[in-house]
Formats: sequence, structure tokens, C-alpha cells
Amino acid sequence: MKTIKNFLTILAGSVLSINSMGQSPSTQNDKPAIKHEFIPQIMTRGEYRHGYQSLADTNQKPAAFIGQRTRLTYKMTAEKFDIVITAQDIRVWGSNANLPIDTSGKLSLAEGYGIIKFDKNNKLKIGRQIISYDEDRILGSLDWAFQSRRHDLMVFEHKNDSVLTFHIGAAWNQKSDYYNTTVYGVPKNYKTLQYLWLFRQMKQWNISLLFFK
Repeated sequence: MKTIKNFLTILAGSVLSINSMGQSPSTQNDKPAIKHEFIPQIMTRGEYRHGYQSLADTNQKPAAFIGQRTRLTYKMTAEKFDIVITAQDIRVWGSNANLPIDTSGKLSLAEGYGIIKFDKNNKLKIGRQIISYDEDRILGSLDWAFQSRRHDLMVFEHKNDSVLTFHIGAAWNQKSDYYNTTVYGVPKNYKTLQYLWLFRQMKQWNISLLFFK
């Protein structure tokens, strides 16, 4: 009991320390506080597949399984910059026996980017991001899939403007840190990406335009 009590005391002290750092401004030089936030997410889904992606043969048996996505997002917010890191584990229930070391899960980085805030209207996001516009029609998060769709790119955002909001994004992809080539060989992915998204909010309706290359 003493060990448990000591552990709970340390845990409570850590939580209070994080909260004090995140919510109370520093008394030294009246610097703005740095806020820390952790956002957990668990998405579990059962699927029954028979004829998925291709017509089922008359003798083909159906498939049934349960998949799960476990995410933890960390956000650090300051006056001039933000940092967002989202780690995720994707697995099928029972894909690994319950005694051996678990190696069947797919641990990956869903998001990992930094934000430079120039002012209240303009900022630059650099790194791995999940992006979506206009009901996910062309650029979307694909969030129904466990892994989601993410991009390694830079996005300049101009918003909080009563006249016009716009985003400019660009990406340059390489398969590895080569020394003498820029040939790109990752299947079903793009070498370069550029887009411009324009948005105007009206009283009765909104209008948006997406130029995508």
C-alpha cells in the first residue's frame, strides 16, 4: 500500500506540474505560458467482408475481423509557435498470440508538424499533416481508414480575414536520402504536390475554390 501511495503522489505531482506549466503564466519577465495538451483516441471496428473490392466466387468464404486504431496526440501551444505530434498503433485483434512479444501492430506517425505564427492571420505549418478541404472531396483525411491519409509538406495559411481565407501547400518527396538522384519510386504516391485553396464566407452561403496539381 505504501508503494501504491508513493506512486499516486508522484503521479499527482506530475499532473499538477504539467497543469501549472500549461495554464499559469511565468512570473519572470511576464512571458506567455506554454500550454500542453494530450488527446487520446481509440477507434474499434468490426468488419464482415464478402465480395469486398472484387466479386466473390461461389465457393469463397467470407472474412470477419475486428480492427483497432489507438492514437495519442500531443499539442504544445505557445505565442509564436505550436508543435503537434500524433502517434498511432493499428492492429487486428488476435494478430499476435497473447504470450510472445507483440510485433504484429503497426506503430506509425500520423502527424508530426510545427507551426510558426507570424501574426493572428498568417502561419506556416511544416511537417507530416492530415489535411482536408470541402467535405474531403479531393484532398481529404480518409479518416474512416485506420491509418488515415497524411502528407509531408509545408502549408501557408491565411485566415481570420473577413474578406478571404487561403491556404498554399507544397510537397517534395524522396524515397530515401540519396546522394546523386531525385528519382522517386514509391508506388501510388506523388513526387511533387502544389495546391491553392480559396475560401470566402458570405451571409447566406460560402464559396471555395481548389487549384490542385
